Amino acid sequence: MSFPRYPAYKDSGVEWLGEVPEHWKVGPLRRFAEVIDCKHP
Repeated sequence: MSFPRYPAYKDSGVEWLGEVPEHWKVGPLRRFAEVIDCKHP
């Protein structure tokens, strides 16, 4: 199975990742995720 390519790519700045679609945001995961502290009794 193959997926169609995006029209434009940019360098991710991460050596092992390579290029990503131009419209993707690239940064540390903590910038895009919310940490929820769940303490179970």
